[in-house]
Amino acid sequence: MHLATDNIINLSSVKYFILDECDQMLEELSMRNDVQKIFKFTPHVKQVMMFSATLSDDVRAVCKRFMHNPREIYINDKAKLTLDGLQQFYVNLKEEQKK
Repeated sequence: MHLATDNIINLSSVKYFILDECDQMLEELSMRNDVQKIFKFTPHVKQVMMFSATLSDDVRAVCKRFMHNPREIYINDKAKLTLDGLQQFYVNLKEEQKK
């Protein structure tokens, strides 16, 4: 928001406005206000996408105010997502190595 308000970044050509974990971002009023301010810097015509695994009815209503003709996609709770083939690795570092 700081970059947009100080004209450091120009958001006038934004085509996509995407919020991941939108429930967390729009639940808290101060964060919601920040999102709304940033949203106003973007063009009126754009694709708005909001993602959340848990969305209350109250936040769902807020999300819809950001969108035109919103579509909701639900994943069946009975269908479990699997991450077959995913490998995770980690490297132990000392604090001074984290740069």
